Amino acid sequence: MIKTTMIAVRHGETVWNTEKRYQGQLDSELTRIGKMQSEAVAIALAEQSPLWDGDFTALYSSDLGRAVNTARYIEQMLDIPLQQDPRLREIRLGTLQGQTRDAIRNEQPEMRKNLDRWDYAPPQGESKVERYLRTTACMLDLFERHQGETFIVVTHGGVLDGFLRYALRIPLSDNRRFSIFNGSINVISRIDGNMKLESWGIVHHLKDMTVIDGEKI
Repeated sequence: MIKTTMIAVRHGETVWNTEKRYQGQLDSELTRIGKMQSEAVAIALAEQSPLWDGDFTALYSSDLGRAVNTARYIEQMLDIPLQQDPRLREIRLGTLQGQTRDAIRNEQPEMRKNLDRWDYAPPQGESKVERYLRTTACMLDLFERHQGETFIVVTHGGVLDGFLRYALRIPLSDNRRFSIFNGSINVISRIDGNMKLESWGIVHHLKDMTVIDGEKI
């Protein structure tokens, strides 16, 4: 039996998270809480857990700043070199990036309605299906590359949504009924080619910190 484990982390809270702005592939700085969350994730991963043995062989992140800055805390704590992979980026939202959700809801209600569709791509953007195919291909590549090992990925809410759907075979058309918190730790393994959800939404390391659920778009 060959078991490969992926520890998937959502980046720390950003300024645009708190302002409820669509980030997409633009960037926003981590807030003070976001930096605290990132440090807490690093400390948690350095501790022994029934879900991981601490023998991590690789650390990857999206190349967007909020993911990289979160991953740097892990890199320093665990002394594992960070590798950035653009396939782990959040969805590209084109002209919506930087705008608030309230503004889009009030000023472009038809576009906001379309965002619920998995096949819809906003102007200059990509669809959820395109993101799903891009990011799950990356995930499977990393599982192949690290067979029998445990590796860490720092990425985004929408990417993690796709990882869970792939692991549990949840149709893309189904509404999301699970949370994806900033600074959460999620564990997915592959055993002899079969995906298994080990744990989801671990946040005990965040203690009394504020946590924001991922954008449901």
